[in-house]
Amino acid sequence: MVDKSGDKMRRIITRLIIIGIFAGIGWVGYQLADFTTCEGPRAEAWLDASMDRFEDSEIDYYSWNDYTTLNQFSLLAEHARERYHAQLNQETIACLEDLNDHNADFYWYEWKMYEAASKDDFLLAAQYDDDRFQSLEAMMRELDRMAAKYNWDLD
Repeated sequence: MVDKSGDKMRRIITRLIIIGIFAGIGWVGYQLADFTTCEGPRAEAWLDASMDRFEDSEIDYYSWNDYTTLNQFSLLAEHARERYHAQLNQETIACLEDLNDHNADFYWYEWKMYEAASKDDFLLAAQYDDDRFQSLEAMMRELDRMAAKYNWDLD
């Protein structure tokens, strides 16, 4: 009499191992795609974090007026410095490196603009503001290029 229950168990275990291997390969492929392409949850999370920082920047930029004191410019400079370092420290997917560089430039110029204004050097602050604006234009061009390439909905 042949023991078929042992053969059956080996077949079941073999099938489970094969299914596990394919599932593992699929999971690894998904993770690698998420780390190497500009599609998926990592890219979306990166863009969301960058847009949140940019919105904070815009709020600060439009909050100052003729009555803003040098001390308030120091506070704005500190906010901009924090945004700059947050952008540098944000984990970046390879395809987002150019956009990350433009964003970091933008926040650096913003930081230096407020820093100059806090030292009552408004001529230098205006130069940094011009550089900030040019950096913003470069950032927007790169974002538009990537949106077209990856079919992003930026609304």
